[in-house]
Amino acid sequence: MDVQFQGIFMKYPICYTDGVTQRLVDIDFIGMYKDECYAFMARLSGEMCEKLYYCQPDIDFQKGLTLIRNENNYDEFIAIAYECGVILPIYVDHFGNTNM
Repeated sequence: MDVQFQGIFMKYPICYTDGVTQRLVDIDFIGMYKDECYAFMARLSGEMCEKLYYCQPDIDFQKGLTLIRNENNYDEFIAIAYECGVILPIYVDHFGNTNM
């Protein structure tokens, strides 16, 4: 999983810019709940984690960007991350921008 943080979401065209990317390989996200994942990302990034997004594989960024807002969304994220065999990007939104 590639975690992108300390960046910002731009609207037109939608993208995540000016951030830091860190690859995580030894973290057991299956053993976490959504809120635990949010707390982990806050500790990793050193900033408040308002929202977490991931980009679904084989779908362009604008259409594949998916908000993890509840446990069902988190379960879908985990299924994709572990079952597809791809490096899944996850994005930390520290501003909580709801205009996207």
